[in-house]
Amino acid sequence: TLAWSQISESHDSAYAKASALQMFLVDKLRAATPPGAQPHTAIGLVWRDDCFQAEAYCDLARTLGSRALESGERVLRDEDGGTTQQAGQRQEWSLTLDEILAEDRLELICHPVVSCENPGAAPSYYEVVLHVPPSEERLVPTGELITMAERLGRCGEFDRRVLRHLFHWMRAHADRLADIGGFACKISAQALADPAFLNDIVSEFAQGGIPANKLIFSIAEAVAVEEHAHTHHFLRQLRRYGCRF
Repeated sequence: TLAWSQISESHDSAYAKASALQMFLVDKLRAATPPGAQPHTAIGLVWRDDCFQAEAYCDLARTLGSRALESGERVLRDEDGGTTQQAGQRQEWSLTLDEILAEDRLELICHPVVSCENPGAAPSYYEVVLHVPPSEERLVPTGELITMAERLGRCGEFDRRVLRHLFHWMRAHADRLADIGGFACKISAQALADPAFLNDIVSEFAQGGIPANKLIFSIAEAVAVEEHAHTHHFLRQLRRYGCRF
């Protein structure tokens, strides 16, 4: 039994690649098979547009492969292409995101950034990282949550919540800000494309208590290219207040 994964653009494309692989294997096996024997291979094919349950997908492919071997089929695929299951997973994740936001279960973790040449020195700044503590019902890996939030177009909601928590902390600990170089926060493409997100930040500055020069916004290169116009506007507006990038 061989477990094999490959990127394919669609379910039909994956099926074509699996069929080609099956023919290749048969040709190779035929050359090594004694006269009179007929080699037979069977492939169970599962195609998904995510990798959140890789082990489950592999188990399903193994089951389909066994059925193909019993039935004599060359390639047996998951006919629905996972559409129903994917829709269910998206709905489940959407509800999970709603619960996390409604219950305010987000926590911020600050990683100190120091120079490798002088690791004993005070941090140049702190990188703000989102964390979702486990609940009694479910452990939600933060990486999966962020990926699904991006797929569902909801990263902007989490960016807002991160800044809200950070601004609250900065106002509550104003006496400590002078000794802190700054806080670096990653901004998603969805937040950049939302004019209300920028307006919310400017409104926070207007309320006072937030030294803008302590904020360092991190924008991925791919995001900056994809959202060039929005990125340029975002940088131009916030640099006026002293924000760094």
